[in-house]
Amino acid sequence: MILIYSNNFEDFYRKQTKEVQKNINETVGLVQDMKVIPESILKRLENTDGLGEILVKTGTKIIQIFCFLDEGNLILLQMDFRSRLKKKRDDELEKAKKLREGILL
Repeated sequence: MILIYSNNFEDFYRKQTKEVQKNINETVGLVQDMKVIPESILKRLENTDGLGEILVKTGTKIIQIFCFLDEGNLILLQMDFRSRLKKKRDDELEKAKKLREGILL
């Protein structure tokens, strides 16, 4: 089962074109349907206590979805365009970590 935990995810999703939404749905659907998920689809992030990143390619941009698996459920935390700036990526990752901690308390 796929669970969406934050308004960030839904707000970002609604702002995308139908084509981009379709790409997101297909990629997330792959993760849900697979028993063994290749790292090319769901990358485990180091030093995050279980967070992962799903990357969705949309033309010239890449969307990153921070998520984790919990008792067989895929929990989607937040989504945004992937930044080339390390500071912005680190900030987004910290937000995702805090969201995850809030769920697991």
